[in-house]
Amino acid sequence: MHMFFILIENKMAMVSCFRRSNFSATGRITRLIHNHGLNPKEMKKDVIGPADPVSNLRPILFRIPEKESELEKKLRLKREEIQKWNQEFWATHNNNFLKQKRDFVNSLSSDEVKAKEKKALTSEEMSEFYKDFLDNHWEVHLTYNKEWYKRNLDLLFLTYRVKCNNLLKKLISF
Repeated sequence: MHMFFILIENKMAMVSCFRRSNFSATGRITRLIHNHGLNPKEMKKDVIGPADPVSNLRPILFRIPEKESELEKKLRLKREEIQKWNQEFWATHNNNFLKQKRDFVNSLSSDEVKAKEKKALTSEEMSEFYKDFLDNHWEVHLTYNKEWYKRNLDLLFLTYRVKCNNLLKKLISF
């Protein structure tokens, strides 16, 4: 178990996190809310949690502004959806990477392993694996990058609409 300290609403909170747990990053954020009394409607800012041990991504608990408009809600939900998609992709990708890396190391002949007793594999030996892994997964990465750009452009457009809408509200209220 690993302990993390994060700043939440100007209070230091200790968060425990089990390495390689079956809980998703979103599940950890949900537990963070319940364990530390966080309420997205009462927060002044978004809260960023500890890095997920598998995906290496830090989950975000998005604050819910007072008098959130439908457009702002749509933006927040879209951000949450993209965070979940990103989390799932990298958790799956990294699990696949670790499994294939373990298989590669185990595939070395026992003589090679015995000769290296307790020595880490050299960077030259591992570079063969890394190159093969990237060569075999370039299409997956390309597809991910295209989708990531598309989703982020959608977010950018939606954010622009929210900002324009908020500016318009301020101008009308004068």
